[in-house]
Amino acid sequence: MSAVRQYPRETVELLPVEVLADGVLVTTGVEICVVTGTDRPGSTGNPWAAASVITGATYYLINSLAPGVWTVYTRYTSSPEVPVVESGKIQIV
Repeated sequence: MSAVRQYPRETVELLPVEVLADGVLVTTGVEICVVTGTDRPGSTGNPWAAASVITGATYYLINSLAPGVWTVYTRYTSSPEVPVVESGKIQIV
């Protein structure tokens, strides 16, 4: 995700989130966290959630987010590494 995509606050919609490791698409062990402001992923009130996987792609279900700009983070387990990557921003209007 490069540009900030806008979504109405009433939407319930799958947001595609591509996770690559060394140029290869990863769909297993992927978790997503969406935070606002200076909050950190995985902090209190911002838990990691398993990504939805549909036909070989990963998604985050946008549902009931308050208006504002949200940062999407992804992480996946590739033992011994567990990379956390900022994967873009979305705006709820």
